[in-house]
This record gives sequence, C-alpha cells and structure tokens, in this order.
Amino acid sequence: MSIKIKQKNFKPLIAPLLLASGFMFGQKTVSDTVKDKTKDIEEVVVIGYGKVKKSDLTGSVSSVSAKDLAATPAMNALQALQGRAAGLNIVTAGGAPGATANVTVRGGASITQGTEPLYIVDGFQLDNALNIINPNDIESIDVLKGASAIAIYGARGSNGIIVIKTKTGKKGRVTINYNSFMSFDMLSKKLDMVSNSEQYVKYQYEMAQLQGKTTQWSNVFDNSLGVDSPGFYTGVYNRINNRYASASALDWQEKMLGGTGLTQNHNVSVSAGTDKTQTFISYNYNKQDGLLQNFSETRNSLRANINSELAKGIRLDFSSMFTSNSTNGGGAYSGMKKILLQPITGGTLFTQDQLFETQTFPDFSALDSSFDTENPYVETRASTQNRRARTFLANVGLEFDLLKDFTFRTAGSYNWTNSKSMAFSDKNSRAYLTDPINTGINGSIGNSEAYRYQVTNTLTYNKTLGEKHKITGLIGNEILYQESESNSMRLIKFPSILNYGLDDISNATVADKDADRSSYSLISYFARVNYNYDNRYLLTGTIRRDGSSKFGPGNKYGVFPSVAAAWRVSEEGFWKGSKIDKYINDVKFRFEYGIVGNNSLPNNVFRTNVVGTDYPMNNTVGNLALVTSSVLGNRWVQWEEMRSTNIGVDLAFFNNRIKLTSEWYNNNVSKMLLETILPASTGYKTTFKNIGSMKNTGMEFTLNSINLKSENFRWSTDANIGFNKSKYCH
Repeated sequence: MSIKIKQKNFKPLIAPLLLASGFMFGQKTVSDTVKDKTKDIEEVVVIGYGKVKKSDLTGSVSSVSAKDLAATPAMNALQALQGRAAGLNIVTAGGAPGATANVTVRGGASITQGTEPLYIVDGFQLDNALNIINPNDIESIDVLKGASAIAIYGARGSNGIIVIKTKTGKKGRVTINYNSFMSFDMLSKKLDMVSNSEQYVKYQYEMAQLQGKTTQWSNVFDNSLGVDSPGFYTGVYNRINNRYASASALDWQEKMLGGTGLTQNHNVSVSAGTDKTQTFISYNYNKQDGLLQNFSETRNSLRANINSELAKGIRLDFSSMFTSNSTNGGGAYSGMKKILLQPITGGTLFTQDQLFETQTFPDFSALDSSFDTENPYVETRASTQNRRARTFLANVGLEFDLLKDFTFRTAGSYNWTNSKSMAFSDKNSRAYLTDPINTGINGSIGNSEAYRYQVTNTLTYNKTLGEKHKITGLIGNEILYQESESNSMRLIKFPSILNYGLDDISNATVADKDADRSSYSLISYFARVNYNYDNRYLLTGTIRRDGSSKFGPGNKYGVFPSVAAAWRVSEEGFWKGSKIDKYINDVKFRFEYGIVGNNSLPNNVFRTNVVGTDYPMNNTVGNLALVTSSVLGNRWVQWEEMRSTNIGVDLAFFNNRIKLTSEWYNNNVSKMLLETILPASTGYKTTFKNIGSMKNTGMEFTLNSINLKSENFRWSTDANIGFNKSKYCH
C-alpha cells in the first residue's frame, strides 16, 4: 500500500527518528492554519528577573509553551505539565478530585523539610501556583534546574524554580475567545477478587477453623448453629452449598467505583489593545465529580491585567487574580482497602441490600480483624469533609528607561489567602458507633488566613560594544514579608435531636482547640552579568545575599554565587559553511556551577517557645502555668546548602527539524535540616539541627522533532526522559 500526498511545499523529515522504550512523549497533529515556526531557536526564555534568547541561554532550563499546555485538556496546570519537562516529576496523591500532588525537580534537595519547587508568577512568589492558576491563562512555563538559573533566588532555590508567565492583551481590535471541554472518568480495571458466595463462605470457614473461631463463623454465616450440634462439622459443606450455591455476591468495586465522574471546563477571555494600552480579562469555571459520592472539586477563577505606556520610556503593568476553590471529600480517598475487604455476602445476618447499606463491622470484626473496616458506602455519607480556599493576588510594576542603556523597574505584589476546612460525622459513622458515649456525633472546624507582600527593585544595563560584545547587567533588591494565623477546634457529643451539624455548635463539647500566628521576612540583594561575544562565547555570573528571619542571630545571612559558560561551536568559522553544517546546524556546550539554599522549615525554630498549661494545686484545677514547648530551640540552625554542577549539550539537525538536549548534573546537599528526637531526660521531644548530606546525580534527555510540515499541516513529536539517583550520607 502506498500513500501519495500532493501538497505544495511539503517537506517530510528524511532522517529516521528512533524513540527508546520508556520515553515519555506526546504527539500532536495540528491542521487549520499553522505557519512554519521551525526557527524557534530565537524564542525567549523567562529566567529570574529577566528574559533571554534561547540561543544565549547558559543554564539548564526546560520550557513549555501555551500551545503545549493546550494540547492536553486538564483540570489544572499540573496535569497539563506532566511528562513535558525533563527532570520534573509530578506524582498525584490519589485519583480523588482535589488530590494534592508531589512536585520535585531533579529528585528534590531535602528529606524532612520542603521539596516543593519555588513558583514565580510574573515575577512574584505564589505558593501552589500550578493548582491555582487557570491553565488557559498561562503563556509559558520555564523550569529552572541548573545552578546558574536558580542561584539568583538564593535561599529558596535548591528545589528548583518554576517560572510562569501569564497571557497579556494584544494590540488590535477586541477578541473574544471561548473554549470548553467535558470528559468522563471511569474505573479502567477492577482487581480480581473472589466473586462466588459459596467459595467465599467456605474460605471463611476454613480460616475460622485455623484460628479457632468456628463459633464466630457460625454466628455470621450459619444461623448461629452451635458447634456442638449433631452433624455440625460433617454437614457444614452441604449447608454452605445449599444456602450459598445460588446466592448473589456483592461486587463492591462495581458498586462504589463503577459509575462515571464528569469533568467540565469552561473558559472565556477578552483581549483588546491599542498601540499604547492592552488589556486582558479571563474567567474560568471548572468542576470535577469523583467516582465516589460526596467527592468533587469546583473552581472559579477570574483574572484581569493591563499594560500601558504612560509616556515615552515609562511603562505600567497591573494584574490581579481571584480564585475560589471548594473540595468535597478532603481531596483524597484512602479507603480502597476498605472497599476490597468488605464481605461479599451478608451471610445469615444481613440481606444483600442490608449488607450494602449497613455498618456491618461490629458484627463481622469478631470473626476476623480484617473485617474491622467501616462500610465505604455508608461512611462516605456519614462522614463528610469540605475544604474551601480563596486566593487574591494583585501585582503592579512601573518601568523607566534611564539614559540610553539603563532600565529601572520597581514592582510590588500583594497575595491574600483564606481557607476553611470542615468535617462532620453523624450517628451512622464509625466514630459514633465505636464510641457513642464519649465521642458521639462529632466534627471539626479549621480556619487559616495569610497574606504576603513583596517589593522588588531592579536596574538593568544593556550595551553592545562594537559588533561582537554584548553585555547585560542586573542589580536589584527584594523585600518579602509573610504573616499567617490559624485556629481550629474539635467538637464531640453533638445532640442527636435537632442536630444542625456545624451550623450550630452551641450544644457540642469542645474536645480540642488550637490557635497559631507566625510571620516571616526575607531581605535580599542580587546581581547578574551576562556576556556574549560574537554569539559564540557566553558567560553568566550571579550572586545573591539573603537575610531570613527564620534563623537565629549570626546565621540569618547567606551568600549564593554561581557561574556558567557556553560555547556555540556551530558559530565558529570552521563550522559555518562546512559539509557537517548542512546536517548539524547548531551545537552548544554548557557548563554551570553554583551554590543555592533551602529555608523551607517552620518559623522561629531557633528559639524555645513558651506555652500555657494548667497546673493542679490543692486538688483544684484552673491554675495557669507557663512551660516550655516540646521543641528545643537551636540558635545555630541555618539553611540547607546545595552545590550544583551541570553539563549540557544542545544539538539541532536538518535546519532545526530535530533538536536534542542532553544534561548531566551533580547536586550535593549539605547541612540538611532535620527535626531530631531528643532523650526524654532533657525535658524536650525534638529539636532542629543541620545534620547529614545528600547527593543527587542524574542525566536528562529532551528530543523535539518536526516530522512533517507544510503551509497547512504540521506533525511534531516531543519526548523526554530523566534518570536520577539519590544517596543520603550521614
């Protein structure tokens, strides 16, 4: 069979393309009007406090465009980003709506403290950004991995940086875009379980005999027939056969997970602009229903920004975002084991309907401890959880062109977050049935609120000397302050009559209560120099000094330098115009080394806190006393430190139709932050120390190819794979 394609300017890729087994790859086919963009070697990559042409890049950076993200319909940007950047590992905690994800870059750089990368959105820090930001609003995502790229963020950079640039308005007439998708989730495969009631009861009988629980087995499956009854043992198999041979079996996997979960996403955006002012507004509605009852997630997001040239050489940019998120079910479900351990027949105690709609563990657990699991169908109705979160973000920046080669920018950001978590268990819940007197109907409420402001000032110098020397310099300072507070309480013994749940807690008993307030500040100074000689020799040097309130006197400040160099061999005279240049048209070698830190630990661990308690005196209570907390302060604790080395090679073949990037890295983490256990004789339980070290080494490969292209057709393939080895050293 042969296929003939008649298309003007059709250019198939002649070179064979081999993909090794195990590669993570995405393949996209785009029709409509796709223009030739193979010369994307000049695309811009967003780095710390600036941007650079990809051809001038010296650090290790993986980039994902808005077009790549749009190729995969996703609930959030995390799902759309999976598998698209080498060295970036995203693992979701579960399949329930709102489940959290563990994100690491090159294995992470800590053990007991935070391994989450730092998220920078339009120049400002935003925690959990990939879950918050509407993926339709993202223009590009750049994952900074090497020391040269991340050292500019100093004490926060060792776990990698994810830089997100959002969309802005475009010049031209008003443009309105609407896109939507719907999808259905279904259980792809059920686990193979015993599905025959007769076999199941025989198995339970034989297990009961081995465990000496034949009487308990009879109470459940044999009408409580006494074991000393005539013919109990000799006729047991006949009784099982007569009673259960034609009995139905309850398929718990089908009952609990056999339905469908609907996901719907609606996004509308408006873009407008003149030569001097551009605006962009977007709204997103996203709802995902889980396979289980009472499990769902709903998100509403509104974003608006404006960019304006106020006068010649003076530019203003402003952006704001509000996101509201509601998750039912707590964002995770850990009850798969409970589903699998449920009995498939009610024996002689329950009908099949009763088995499905009744908490049977009080009756079945006497037979075997594995049955001591609550009925998942009843429990997901009786014990409900809800988490609500709201985020507001506002950024404003003002940029001035000074003299001929200088640009000054001052920018500020305000970020406010609020969350509320609620849980309630009624009289059908396991908590009530296990302890109806002391616990009874119970619930909990937790509230937290935090705000952060950040002010960044930078002065950038751009100069070309002669025709071959290009220098870009950057100096800046940054102030970040964050404050948070929270309170929570656990309530028990709600009344069983006129119970309004958490809407009325006046008649409940407060079992536990807690409140907390903390603050954190960071002051920083940084500088970077980029030097480019004739597009052949590239050099980057950065340095940052951070001062953090998380550490004690004498350890608040740290210095984090880095250096990187690159050689574009393909720009040398002996390469240009040669025979090999026809096939390999871009070759760049990169090297970088630097020091970065990690300050992801609780606030004020350098001091020992004092807490209030009750001290009984003269057989009376209510006497306030002050005692030290269980955590001993350590004034010498300081941030973790990572020394990173990265060597990379960038290749482009056949007029940039195939691009290959290879990386080798070696990250050595020292002074690791660990919460260590103290002897009870000290009067404390734990303390934070800088103990031990860790080493991450690995290799990464990224392959991009344009297999077919024409004026109206483009078929491209993206693939990446990474290998990481972590070793902990005492």
